[in-house]
Amino acid sequence: MYVSNQIIMMAVMLFQFVAMGTGVVMSQYLGAEKTSEIGRLTGTMIGINFVFGICVSLLIVLFNWRLLQAFSLEIHLVEMAESYLVITGGSLVVQALYTVTVAIIQSHGLTRYTMFVTLGINVLNITGNYLFIFGPFGVPKLGVTGVAIATVVSQANGLMINLLILRKTIGIKLRWEDLHRWKRDHITKVLKIGIPSAGVTLSYQGSQFVTTMFISSLGATM
Repeated sequence: MYVSNQIIMMAVMLFQFVAMGTGVVMSQYLGAEKTSEIGRLTGTMIGINFVFGICVSLLIVLFNWRLLQAFSLEIHLVEMAESYLVITGGSLVVQALYTVTVAIIQSHGLTRYTMFVTLGINVLNITGNYLFIFGPFGVPKLGVTGVAIATVVSQANGLMINLLILRKTIGIKLRWEDLHRWKRDHITKVLKIGIPSAGVTLSYQGSQFVTTMFISSLGATM
């Protein structure tokens, strides 16, 4: 599962390009009182990360076996890691949307909201892990598969809460046309800031990815 998480974390770092850039540009618009651009920018960035998340999810699901083989795992470990990777990797679109909604909420100064949502996700995830691993109250013991399900369910709940915060607390109403008619100026501004900002984190995660490949090549016993 640790190996699978390295792949997942590497993918999540890719979503930070849009999320970090969105947070900065959103703050600039709020400071300049360009309130008319807020809804359009939000729709554009959520739409972009949605498409990006779908593409990444498909790639991981389709090539999960090859990705795991890069870590030189034994066959029984690959089979265990595969079930976790397919479930969590296939739902990365949820993580893509989650990261960008968090950035938008925080740019409005509502960092306490995102903190509580994150805490709630962690509690729900831990609870789900306990239920599916140990099987109390008649809950089926699903092992690694159960851990993956708990992760996806907790993230999906976090995303729904963030979307409610955007609509009810901040007052941003997402329009269908904003989600698929992207404004080039918004994309350019976000990526100019997001790519350099997230590059450092991506570099670190990349080093962890390679290090894990070296360690896993030593075998399960080591």
